[in-house]
Amino acid sequence: MTAFATTTELAAGWRPLANAEDLQQALDCFREARPMFAALGDRDSEANAIQNAGAVHGPLGDQAGARAAFEQALIIFQATKNRQTEGTSYQSIGSIHAARLGGPGAHGVHR
Repeated sequence: MTAFATTTELAAGWRPLANAEDLQQALDCFREARPMFAALGDRDSEANAIQNAGAVHGPLGDQAGARAAFEQALIIFQATKNRQTEGTSYQSIGSIHAARLGGPGAHGVHR
């Protein structure tokens, strides 16, 4: 796995390595970390915690939760002008739409 792996790819990699309990613990940690980063004023880390939580929602079967998290992270990444991670959020949101719509119909959802 490269350093540029998306959180969606990472979440897919977690499936064989973690059970639902492990994934729930990871989700709890990301949720706990978010307000800590916010209190420190570290918006990028806050958004990364949200993005990572979204990546865990998917393997837990919560696509709506994953999308909501990715969209929350996207707003922060846009505000901080972090284009690389903004792109990752768009990719993650697009992956959810692609899975729901069967692929080609997802193109352009966020244009």
